[in-house]
Amino acid sequence: MSERNPYSAPASKVADPAPRPGSPYKAVGLGLLTDFGGTMVFSTILTFVYGVMLAGSGVAQEDLEAAIRNASAGDTLYFWIGSIGGCGFSLLGGYVCARIARQSEYTLGVILAASVVVLGLLLFGDGGLDLGLSVVLNAATVAAVIVGAWIGKKQNRRQRHEQAQQKA
Repeated sequence: MSERNPYSAPASKVADPAPRPGSPYKAVGLGLLTDFGGTMVFSTILTFVYGVMLAGSGVAQEDLEAAIRNASAGDTLYFWIGSIGGCGFSLLGGYVCARIARQSEYTLGVILAASVVVLGLLLFGDGGLDLGLSVVLNAATVAAVIVGAWIGKKQNRRQRHEQAQQKA
């Protein structure tokens, strides 16, 4: 006769429950923190490295301060490295927002992008840039956030698909 062994593993398939959607407020807030916080830390490190390089090449203290202040004119390598790094953190912010929310990723990505642009303009203004360059950089920020949300949405769907496969 087939008696069940009370010490054997259960015959049913056991799986973790599917993760529930996260808070949209938390998602946008942490995405904003990732974008602004990461960009600030990156900018600080970049400015320090640029200052050390200038000081190492024999630039006087007064000229060093003027060079760093005028480097945001849009025609220096320092400016473009800072802009690309800022877009990278915007992409990461969109990704963080989408992964935390696990719902309405594009909608929350657009809300995050608008928040980043508005908060950036309120805190820093146009940064002394001409209007055309300011518009292009803000558009690049919006695009980076949306691409980050798209990558996060793709990852969310892949995770759901893998969990559905495990249950089957």
